[in-house]
Amino acid sequence: MDYAVIITSILGSAGLFSLIQYLITRHDKRCDTVGEFRNEIKIIKDVQHQTILRVTRMELLNIIEKEPNNIDAILQVAEYYFIELNGNAYVHSIFENWAKQHNVSIDWMPSLQKGNK
Repeated sequence: MDYAVIITSILGSAGLFSLIQYLITRHDKRCDTVGEFRNEIKIIKDVQHQTILRVTRMELLNIIEKEPNNIDAILQVAEYYFIELNGNAYVHSIFENWAKQHNVSIDWMPSLQKGNK
């Protein structure tokens, strides 16, 4: 037997093994990176939702306070805030009081759950 062939075979096998191990490790790291990106995107979406929720809450409170007779605008913002964004109980009670004072009947009002967010 030729020792050069045996040594080349051993080194070739070790080299192939090392290459496979490197590729597996690289794939695992890449998956971790994709997972990290997914987590970051989820965090960004959550922060974005909270920001939209706060801005819409302030808009609703401002309209109720400064333009309480602007029923259409208040109902439009309130519906977006409560239905789309799942608004909270604090604004719910303020909105409910405003609706009673202005004799506004809201058919989606009973479906709201007090105590959210």
